[in-house]
Formats: sequence, structure tokens, C-alpha cells
Amino acid sequence: MLVKKACYWWSSFGDFPPEDEQECVPSPKHVLEAYRLANKVSFPQLAQEFHLSEQMLRRIFHIGNSAREQQENGEAPFRANISVAIAEEMGDRESLIIALHIRAATLREQGPMFYNAAQADTDRALLLIKQSAQEKHSVAPSVVGRVTLEAGLVQSFTAQLKGEQEMAKSLLQQGQSQAQKASGEVDSHQLKLDLGFSHLKAAMALTVWHNPATLKEHLDEATRLTDPALKRRHLIIQIVRAQGEMQSARNSSRLAQDKHYAEATRLATEALPLAKQLNSRLNRQRIQEIYDELRASPYGEEPTVAHLGLLLRNWP
Repeated sequence: MLVKKACYWWSSFGDFPPEDEQECVPSPKHVLEAYRLANKVSFPQLAQEFHLSEQMLRRIFHIGNSAREQQENGEAPFRANISVAIAEEMGDRESLIIALHIRAATLREQGPMFYNAAQADTDRALLLIKQSAQEKHSVAPSVVGRVTLEAGLVQSFTAQLKGEQEMAKSLLQQGQSQAQKASGEVDSHQLKLDLGFSHLKAAMALTVWHNPATLKEHLDEATRLTDPALKRRHLIIQIVRAQGEMQSARNSSRLAQDKHYAEATRLATEALPLAKQLNSRLNRQRIQEIYDELRASPYGEEPTVAHLGLLLRNWP
């Protein structure tokens, strides 16, 4: 159902879906997005018009992450595309860089078929960062760091040749350097970049390359350096630990596999209640993938695996 034209003041900007089935009022973000596009209003101008801080307004428009977290596979790319389109229309380079970063992460989460598209977005964002530096308009370290880490992670998934793997490692190291710089900066974009996050991204990359000792080092550092209040990040750390155990099981002899399968099961089972508490369907899906692999493994008939499956079925 769409709001009928000429019913309300916003109808001149187009038809909008209602915010819910009981209302004929559209979601505010859709109206604001259309208003910005139609009138070419800058972020500071729009913030002033609506008596909001510019920081709050930017959070309204950088809406891809919430949809990613809810595992709204159709909605998340749509929202990410809107953010990119708005930033392009406004000629706001830093907002465009952030929007490209969000869309790249969204595409990466969609799976291997989307990795090349995600890399195209990170490549473009890195080029914009380089152009800004050449023009003496430096981009905030938190933005540069988030983009560079995402670029390194995506490239770790797409790398086929040794040189490509080395490039991915280099990007991750550069991202860590930017995270160090960002620690002393005002986080105006609320990106929450810190050294703990850089270690987490490096660990996520190592779920592709089998290196259990280095994976553990990065995860231990991520745990140590991440604010306990950032529960979602600690949840991801726990899940990546489980993914690492599954990787070790795949690369172990039959006699050693069960130890890794058992630890992966424990970690995934402990992570699921927090994912549910945070309503993070993205991380539920990650746990589901671990369970599916466990179920298909020689360890699949163990009671602990069956228990994990029951917990997942109780949160459909």
C-alpha cells in the first residue's frame, strides 16, 4: 500500500510506503531522503531546518547497518543503495565514502556471489580517500580506518594469488594504523573504530587463511581492547572463535577433530542467547551456518549439537 498523492504535504515528493500496516503515514527517513534529493539541501542546512545536530542527521541517513544486523536481506542493500545515491547527489565526498563502506559490508554479508561487488565499492572508497588527500582535504582517520579494514577483509575473501593475499594483509595493517590515530579523535560519525575492532577484522580475514595461532592472538587482543559495553562486538568475537575452531577441525586429523568440534559447539551455544538479546539475526545466521556444518560432520550426532539445533529452532 502506498500513501495516495495529494493527501499530505510530502506527496509532492512522491508516493511512500506506510511505516506500518495500521498507518497511512510513511517512515520519516523516506520523506527526508526524497526532500534532500528534490531540494539539494546539504546536511548542515537540513540539520538546521529540523533543529537536529548534524551528527544525528548523518546517523538517520547512514541506515544500512541496522538492516544488515536484522538480516533484512532485501531491505539492507536497498537502504545502502539509497545512502550512496543521496551522497552522490549531494556531492558530499566523506558521506559517500561512508555510504560505500556500508554498502560493501552489506554486500559482503550476502555471500560469495557479492564479494566482487563489495570489492568494487571499497576500491572506489579508497580512491576517493586518495583524491581527498591529494586535494589537501583529509578524511577523518575513523573513516579511513573503517574503509581500509573492510577493503582488507573483502580482498582476503577474493584473493586468489599470493600478491592479492599480501595486499589484503597490507590493507588490514594500514587499517590498524588508522585505528590507532582515530583513538585520539572525536568520533563525529559514530563509527566506533578502535584497535580492538582492527584486530577483530584481521581475525575475520584469518577464517579464510588457516593460521590458528595468529587467529587466536588477534581474537585475544580484540577481547582485551574492546569496551565491554560493546556487546555486539564481543558477540562477533565469540562467533569468530567458533568459526576458527571449525576451520581447525577441517584441517585436522580425524582423531583431533572432535576437540575442535566440541569447542565450536560450546562457543556457538554460548553466543546464541546474546545474539537473541540483541535481536541480531545476522549473527544468528552465522551461528546457524556453524550448526549446519557441525550437523553434517562426524560430530553431528553429539547431544550438544542437537541442543544447539533446538535453541536455533526456538528462535526461528
